[in-house]
Amino acid sequence: MRRTVVTALAGLGSVLLSVGFATPVSAAEATCSDRPESDAVALELIGYGSTKPFGFRSDPDITVVVEAHPDTDPANVAAISEAIEVWNAVLQDCLGGAVTITEVDSGPGVVSRADVVLRYTPHWSGVNYSGLATCQPQRCTVWIGGEPPLGHGGGSASALDIYNLTLHEIGHVLGLLHATNLLESTDLMGYAWPSIGGSTEIPISDCDVDALAYVWSWAMEGTEPVPPAAPTYDCSRS
Repeated sequence: MRRTVVTALAGLGSVLLSVGFATPVSAAEATCSDRPESDAVALELIGYGSTKPFGFRSDPDITVVVEAHPDTDPANVAAISEAIEVWNAVLQDCLGGAVTITEVDSGPGVVSRADVVLRYTPHWSGVNYSGLATCQPQRCTVWIGGEPPLGHGGGSASALDIYNLTLHEIGHVLGLLHATNLLESTDLMGYAWPSIGGSTEIPISDCDVDALAYVWSWAMEGTEPVPPAAPTYDCSRS
């Protein structure tokens, strides 16, 4: 039996998917072995139960346009770009270059053709630290907010906060939902890592890359695109 759920928490992201109860038996394997160990029990996967991959996910070369409000801190915008670059480097290292995610400059016609539009608007959510990733058939839109609304107290998110949050939201774009032990896990795809504090860079874990190797196994093997055949990836396999 499958059930449809929406998971959301202010400060992180929200994605819709169908959740079942199975574990992949075999898949292409990540080509790196030096990623930090995850404390997630399992990672939920986006796209399970679909008749075809979500829109751009049938193309493993993903482009991202970043649109930042003119009043944003340049250091925070740079942190967003760095997070995209780090994800791409990890994909190159761990998935053998079969999947890429790269930032492209905005310009006439570019935004409409990009696979992902990432909008950084400091006050968009009414809280001082929030992100949201939503995927439609042809593209994903990611919202990042890093400052309190005008007229309210509270400090702004640091560039490192924005970097970590962008890593999390790009994880959704690539096909990961959340850790099944959501509120306890400090994995990038969990919800407990913000409690660690703003001075810690959250790493992309062994389970994150192994789960993506499963999601993108068709690209790594050079076969036709297919959605995940299981709803979760068991992190004990990493």
